[in-house]
Amino acid sequence: MLKIAVITGTRADYGLLFWLLKGLQEDNSFHLELVATGSHFSEEHGNTYKFIESDGFKITKKIQILHGKDGAIDTALSTAEAIKGFSNYFDESDIDIVIILGDRYEALAAASSAMFARIPVLHIHGGEVTSGAYDDMIRHSITKMSQFHSTSSHEHMQRVIQLGENPENVKNFGAPGLEHLKRSKLLSKKDLSEALNFDLKKFFLFTYHSETLSTTPVEDQISEILKALDSFVGYNILFTFPNADDGGKKIIESINNYVKRYPNRCLAMPSLGQEKYFSALSCCDLVLGNSSSGIIEAPAAGVPSINIGDRQLNRSSAKSVINCRNSMHDILNSIELGLSEDFRNEKDIYANPYGEGKTSEKIISWLKKIKYKDKKIFYDLIQEVD
Repeated sequence: MLKIAVITGTRADYGLLFWLLKGLQEDNSFHLELVATGSHFSEEHGNTYKFIESDGFKITKKIQILHGKDGAIDTALSTAEAIKGFSNYFDESDIDIVIILGDRYEALAAASSAMFARIPVLHIHGGEVTSGAYDDMIRHSITKMSQFHSTSSHEHMQRVIQLGENPENVKNFGAPGLEHLKRSKLLSKKDLSEALNFDLKKFFLFTYHSETLSTTPVEDQISEILKALDSFVGYNILFTFPNADDGGKKIIESINNYVKRYPNRCLAMPSLGQEKYFSALSCCDLVLGNSSSGIIEAPAAGVPSINIGDRQLNRSSAKSVINCRNSMHDILNSIELGLSEDFRNEKDIYANPYGEGKTSEKIISWLKKIKYKDKKIFYDLIQEVD
């Protein structure tokens, strides 16, 4: 029986890992250890570890790392605290393989600790490009510390191989978030409205995170978006809070102040949980912000999205994703375009490069075949010339 540690640091990666966790938990070939850290233990972000437990998963290890502030130095210190926590956990646990998703600093800490503990890592969502945040550098660093890779598209698979990874250990299994749209029982708009006690007849779903490489103050970033929303009083707005990143607290403060100004048409939620979030994504009129869900899952749900600013710069996307600068004028025009019938009825607008929604099934099948003890070597694309 393989002992597998799966790492989760936010509500977002947990939602993407949900069906993989279910599959591992129910398969007698595996012993699952679920390790939670990061914003799961932040009251401001909804204490989302409770969602994990209410879904029927046992959290094997809780590693608390946040310092209460969200400056760059605080992120670095949280990463250091996470490395300490993961290192102690791996030292006392006989783990065969670690599964890490994405590109956050908690994931970097887990990959670093596993590398020193000589435990192989399977990395999900490698090879992607998001040039507007330090997540980009973190993601590629995790790739180099991982032996096995499950990418979300063929392009991303090729990029991981370009980084020197053995093609035999790189599989294009698609984006795991698409499984919610195929396998989860989502709420209707009516049921979701009742669950939230909020009118969702016409609404935007809003999720905006810090652009961690931007020189523009985060309060200025969010201010432009909120000013644009003033022009769409016929639509209610369902806000979800950002991740625990540099400047996240200022985004939360701006959102809360906006909701106080317009309490009848705005609702802010620290975390919706996966069922409510994917239900909202499936039945909203537009997805707004700079979350990866607006690029990966929204097209699969048949919903246009407005991707604001540079956080997701250069990420592959369907035509239904409208990229715009973080200025009130551009955001306003982009929302109007996204709401227009001509745009929404364009041919193949929702053609999605991120797979078919069978990622967890493919990963579990692969886990039973891969050779865990093989030494990792650099796969060199450069051929010697005589």
